[in-house]
Amino acid sequence: MSSITALMASLPPPSLAETDLARFAAQALGRRSRAELPGLAALFGEETLFGYPPSIGPIMRALCETIVQQGIEPQALDARTVDALLGSTAFLARLEASVSVERQRLRPGTVIGAALRQTLGTRLLVLPGVGRELVLIAPVDLAQVADAHFAVPLGIVLARPAPPEEAEVLRASWAVIEERFGLDGDEARLWEARFVAISRRENHDAEGAAAGLSEIDEAQRLVLWEVLIEHLRDGELPEQHRSGRRGLERRLGELGFARFGAIPPWVEATLTLVESVYRAAGLDPEVMAGRAPAPPEDVARWCGWVDVAAAMRERVKKLPSETIEHLLVRLSEEEAGRVERRADTMPEPLARALASLRDQCLRPRWQRSRWALVGIDPLALARARVASGEDSHAIRKALEALSQEAAKAERKASRPAPRTRTQAPRLDATPDAAPSEDAAPTETTAVPAPTPESTPARSPAPAAAPTADAGGLRPPRFHLPPLPPVPPPRPAPRVRPRTDFPPMPAAPPRTADRSPDKPAEPAATAPRPPMARVPSQRLPSQRLPSQRLPSQRVPTARLSSPATERAAPAAPSAPAPPPRAARPRTGTAAPHLVTPSQGNDFYDASFRELELIERDLLQRGPYAGAAERIQAIAAEADELHAALGPSARSGDREFQSAQRRIEKVQAYLERIRPLLAPRSTLTAEPPPSASGGTGLLARLFGRRR
Repeated sequence: MSSITALMASLPPPSLAETDLARFAAQALGRRSRAELPGLAALFGEETLFGYPPSIGPIMRALCETIVQQGIEPQALDARTVDALLGSTAFLARLEASVSVERQRLRPGTVIGAALRQTLGTRLLVLPGVGRELVLIAPVDLAQVADAHFAVPLGIVLARPAPPEEAEVLRASWAVIEERFGLDGDEARLWEARFVAISRRENHDAEGAAAGLSEIDEAQRLVLWEVLIEHLRDGELPEQHRSGRRGLERRLGELGFARFGAIPPWVEATLTLVESVYRAAGLDPEVMAGRAPAPPEDVARWCGWVDVAAAMRERVKKLPSETIEHLLVRLSEEEAGRVERRADTMPEPLARALASLRDQCLRPRWQRSRWALVGIDPLALARARVASGEDSHAIRKALEALSQEAAKAERKASRPAPRTRTQAPRLDATPDAAPSEDAAPTETTAVPAPTPESTPARSPAPAAAPTADAGGLRPPRFHLPPLPPVPPPRPAPRVRPRTDFPPMPAAPPRTADRSPDKPAEPAATAPRPPMARVPSQRLPSQRLPSQRLPSQRVPTARLSSPATERAAPAAPSAPAPPPRAARPRTGTAAPHLVTPSQGNDFYDASFRELELIERDLLQRGPYAGAAERIQAIAAEADELHAALGPSARSGDREFQSAQRRIEKVQAYLERIRPLLAPRSTLTAEPPPSASGGTGLLARLFGRRR
């Protein structure tokens, strides 16, 4: 390959690489020659495949080098061959040299879902069993590259159906074995083989089946066996002609084994046992060659599969079973070429009808060996399965016994010999310093008795916990140094303040307002008694004008004309307090908090009020009260718009929505302001003349004269 552009053009799409790596590699390399593979390997290692996962390049490079090493022709590559190469040791060694390959261990009892089953692919070996979930029964390592969806098991993946409680026993038993003996080593492999030998058994409920079968006599058991065998034979027919679950319930109901359409649990367990025997029976060579039995009920069933009666089917239905079997033998000999077909003996329509009867009905139902399925007592079969351990209860008991044996074997193997433990000397220790507890102990065979002068003081070592075995002590598995002693509590340090503020100045004396008619009061006055502090209650009337809702504002009275105003006589009152400084009502320095809900309330109330003002201006003309209200609403709109601005500019959606509503109010105000200007006197247009209008409309709608 000369360039990366030409290589990218010839590769399959990236979606195929993510879903099925083996098929992607087979299509990418299947049209190449062996001489092109070294160049492709170098190109995959140097260039980056844009649009593909980053690990696809190293994977394809290692695959090309493995194909060249093993001498495989690229034209012979298919998905199965590439899948075998992806799991080889040589390929994984080359791949680990360029990318990081993670190894994950799948333990027994792991439920295999749809995603894991697709990942394992053809390497998954499913054993016969009974259960709703497919679980692993043997440990296996999984090598995977996350970004390329590449996962290859490094061993045999054994799985079988099992119920949830059995999967839990598998997990618990294997956890004990793995904890005692690890993952690798000869001893670990020995225990793994013993574990798999137990877990791979068929997990039938043989005890439940034996308990139910022991309550009926032998004749009824044989009849039940024949009914279940017939049901399994019906399952071999085409899907549209199978009897199904309802057919089994109907047959068992006729024999009294199913009441009210429900099959007892022990019959279900017996059905699983019969099915295992049926699947284990070999194929009958006579039937596979075309020489099958033809019972009248099977012939009648085959004739009833068509809605419209056919003449040849009706003819075959009227023939005896012996004649049909003899014609089937002749037909098989003619198809094998050993006998010449004759029109008088075997007409063509009859041959086609017999071939249809044989291939669609007789061969599927009678393909299993008949003599291996006749005369078996299901009670003896169930007891034999219990004796051989192919029973769910027996498997659980055997796994629990194996885990207990593994725990005891580990204790016996790890029991130390009676040796004396001494403390290794420390080079950096002083003569009068005691050795630390975390110094490494050494084992010796004989140590002289130390004297009190030469032996430093040492704290007693903690005693080992006794084991369940009779006699002897087992040292702890992991030797950890003791924790250091807890230090004594320290007094809290005194921290001086960083800043010393000067004392507050004395408050100046309060002077009352003097009037020319009132004499001055003396400076020294009696101290005012302290007033009780009343908790502030935020009443609706105590809100600031800008914080009140539009519905709570006092409407402004309309100004009357100066001619009708009358000045009220000034009443004597107390001197007014000094005026308060007005707070800024606009800008970002508003002293109160503005929320989006306030902006939305202002939008609703102001729009209703502006609609009324606009209607009055259009009907009555401009007036002073409208101008004052419009100016007040505009001022409050500017204040709310400025207060909502920082939060709206930061990206808050609620503040942005409220600010856009305030902008709509401002736009409405701009539309109303031209109505406040005094109206100009409009010149009345002259009425149309009666004689005018000579157009089409005048002729159509004109007044008749």
